[in-house]
Amino acid sequence: MSKGDENKENAPGARDGNNDYSVMQFAKDLYHTAVFGDSLLETRAVASLNEIPLKVRVGTLDFDLRNQQKRDVYRDGQLDAAHYFRHKYVGVRDPENMKQILGLVRDAICREMGHHGHLRVNVMCPVDAGTLKIFFSFNMDTEDDHDDRIEFRKGQGACGYCWENLTHVISDLEDAKTSYASVWKMDKYQQRLVRDTLTSLLSVPIFDSTKIDDELDNSLEQAFLGVLNFDSDDRVVDEFREPRVLVRANECANLVAKMMTQR
Repeated sequence: MSKGDENKENAPGARDGNNDYSVMQFAKDLYHTAVFGDSLLETRAVASLNEIPLKVRVGTLDFDLRNQQKRDVYRDGQLDAAHYFRHKYVGVRDPENMKQILGLVRDAICREMGHHGHLRVNVMCPVDAGTLKIFFSFNMDTEDDHDDRIEFRKGQGACGYCWENLTHVISDLEDAKTSYASVWKMDKYQQRLVRDTLTSLLSVPIFDSTKIDDELDNSLEQAFLGVLNFDSDDRVVDEFREPRVLVRANECANLVAKMMTQR
């Protein structure tokens, strides 16, 4: 057998040494792929997708179910979905209410700093893609604000560093324009999304206090909900470092946590 013949025999569609790939076999393979194919191809681009595990008591091809069986399947799906969303944070019930809360948070930080200029607030939460993404924001709706689309992995940017180390992070964004890759592990596309006029950033971790147990080593990691960010076009890095401001920022993070975990 020549090498070419061997390749043909091992090629997709070869059946028991017969290189003829029939239309019927093609149709069967196509059907099998459509029904049982890997769902990753369909879902990998959906960053905030929540995949809910369901108990399945029927087969893919059970098209002739009785009405009672259909009702049972529907009820089981409802129960499994309700259980999933009770035990996994997917956002507050009223995003507009959260926006109002973030407005109050901004005012509280401004008063603590004695600041009357520009200040934005946002909340970044982990999504199934393994990144932090902005879910809620205040004062980020101008034409210069494109960073509501930015995402960070653990250790990337101030937000990702805050996520990885579970502590507050203060960043000089003027310096970060040149050190974004070496210091903050960001790529050029992430950096280009950052509002160009920003100079100062404070990132504070948000925790679900009900899940914090001082006796468990990974307690904070399990309680982590997201990151509360304050940033400004004005140079307020030194003000962010003031102990009283950090205390107030942590209090604001606790308030946001209560909003995020209320049911």
